[in-house]
Amino acid sequence: MKLDSVPGFIARKLLRLEERAAHLQAEVDRAAEGIAHAQGLIRDPGRMTPPQLRDVEHAWKSATDAQPGRVDRAENAKDTIAACKRWLASLPEGTELQQREVDVGERSLADVRARLAECGAELKKLRSVPTPSADIEQRVRAYVASLGRPKLTGIEVGKELRVEWPADGVTLAAFVAADVIVAALLLEVERMANTPLPAPQRERRIAALVKEWQELRYVEEVLLTAKDERSLDAPAWAILSAAVAREEEKAVA
Repeated sequence: MKLDSVPGFIARKLLRLEERAAHLQAEVDRAAEGIAHAQGLIRDPGRMTPPQLRDVEHAWKSATDAQPGRVDRAENAKDTIAACKRWLASLPEGTELQQREVDVGERSLADVRARLAECGAELKKLRSVPTPSADIEQRVRAYVASLGRPKLTGIEVGKELRVEWPADGVTLAAFVAADVIVAALLLEVERMANTPLPAPQRERRIAALVKEWQELRYVEEVLLTAKDERSLDAPAWAILSAAVAREEEKAVA
């Protein structure tokens, strides 16, 4: 998507972000000038009384200590704009964006972030559940079959038959009860694949958590904007209060 074709609400948001970035950079520049001026005075203390020198040194130290924070805020503001523009540029031409109306309600920033962390942790847990391959039974049977193969020698006429079994006893069990072991292993596969939820329920839960997580990111952005703050990992779509219109949404509209 080309920047000159974005909806008006996004263009206005980008303008506000650019104005904020310019304001923060101006603060950095003014502070740098003040620091440089104070340094010049400190290098020539003869022009000041001792109390004046102490005041200048105090002001210089305060401004110097605060400058890294100012620089970080200014750089973060620029990075935010760049991230938003990259996201917009990644969208195919013709993508329809809708403004997302966000209802903050009584939620606080701390509450929202706590719930975001909970959603993220649960999503990570659910997504880590292994999904068995379509040929898992064949793979299990092949494994058990490979265990049930003792080493035989002397099977020819006139020779002494020898059978060597591994010391752990697993091979013997697999040799005489292969189906039992296969069934037990497949039950374990099923248990792993359905803990903490069976696959269909897990997919529905993941979808619900993703939807809630996305909504919370919109809410977080509104709360941050009210405090004139910025989240370093905020998604561009949340910053812009934008959502890609789905086909079903277009049909309803």
